[in-house]
Amino acid sequence: MSFSATIVSMVLATITQCAILSAVVTPPNAADLWNDFFEQIQDVELPFGEQISWSHTEQARYEELLPLIQQARSFAQIEQCDWGLDYSQGLGMLVPHLAPMRQASMLIQFSIRADVVSGNNASAIEGMDSILGISQHIHIDKTVIGALVGYSAFSMTKDMLPVVDSINDPTHLEAIQQRVDGLDPFDPFGLRSSIGHERDMLMDWIESPEFTELDPSEFGSDVDASSWNIEAEKQSYNEAMNTAVEIFAMEDETAAAAAMKSWEQAIDSGEYGEMSQVLCPTLGRLLETAVREVERSC
Repeated sequence: MSFSATIVSMVLATITQCAILSAVVTPPNAADLWNDFFEQIQDVELPFGEQISWSHTEQARYEELLPLIQQARSFAQIEQCDWGLDYSQGLGMLVPHLAPMRQASMLIQFSIRADVVSGNNASAIEGMDSILGISQHIHIDKTVIGALVGYSAFSMTKDMLPVVDSINDPTHLEAIQQRVDGLDPFDPFGLRSSIGHERDMLMDWIESPEFTELDPSEFGSDVDASSWNIEAEKQSYNEAMNTAVEIFAMEDETAAAAAMKSWEQAIDSGEYGEMSQVLCPTLGRLLETAVREVERSC
């Protein structure tokens, strides 16, 4: 075999090996890394709320927490995130990641303040991008509460917009701009779509053996579900949530607000049955939040 033929065969072998490795290697799941991170911060006293003043004390605390901050920022950049939630549990489903993810957001918010004080605006922008990444990891669970906590995390960046305006090098804004551009302009944090997902989750749960074995008292101490016609209640609940999904899909804010008011009155009057009065969340305020999400993400 000639020298050139040998080189070609070596190159082809390398390409083949890379192709095999790329097919086998599974992309990292951010949720696994976050869960390990939660154990690390379990007994750590983390900064709470926005730091208005910044002294030697805050700076020393920042330097102490820097390894955790760097981890949180890096995990927020990972695209894949699956919390492995058991949606079949219905109302009993656990979402243990929400509280510590909010803690991670506040930790990064604290680090952004350190960046601003030191004049490192490029790092501050990276921190804002990380908080957006965290908000996406939070609401990927498609629950209403997840969407709300994700939006809450994003709201931590609302007072940092002057930092964006101070950036002279546009390349520093590329990552965060790309993430913002990837948001659904009508439903940036998934609150609107979560109404439909929650309906589907609860309907699947209602149809499951776990629901039929449920003690009526588990609906609440003041609820007597023993006399319910379950089939009729299920149908009424599904109709109620279908209407709610339609309302959240309305782009006309005035029409949506009017429809929501009528829907809530129908729920309160029992038009959609007793189970709907128990299971349907008060969606009026959620609709207002969905509108604010759009305004603040623009």
